[in-house]
Amino acid sequence: MLTIINRENIIFYKSCVLVQKKLRGANVRSRMALLTEAANYIKACFKRKWLSQLFQKMRKAAICIQRHVRAFLIKRRIIRTRMISYLQKQNLIMENIKLAENRALFGEASTHSRLFSGSFSLFIIN
Repeated sequence: MLTIINRENIIFYKSCVLVQKKLRGANVRSRMALLTEAANYIKACFKRKWLSQLFQKMRKAAICIQRHVRAFLIKRRIIRTRMISYLQKQNLIMENIKLAENRALFGEASTHSRLFSGSFSLFIIN
């Protein structure tokens, strides 16, 4: 009679150990899943913060580049307008000098002065 009871106890003990083993495994897996989810959430928060800071730096850099390019374009436009007005004045001066030289060389009603009147023009490219 003792052997049958012992045998039943051993089977019961082994099945209890097996149930405890399965429950502990499920418990550990669920804890690991929660820890993994928490770690992923923390990583996502840090990554979001880092990307936000990176985006703000890139945005400020783009604004700085745009500001400098716009200032450069305005300066270039001012220089070109000044250069155009200067070259137009110089062109008028050269035309007057040429006319004076033609008058001095050929006289007032010379055909040469009419032939050469438009030959010394400057081309201005905007």
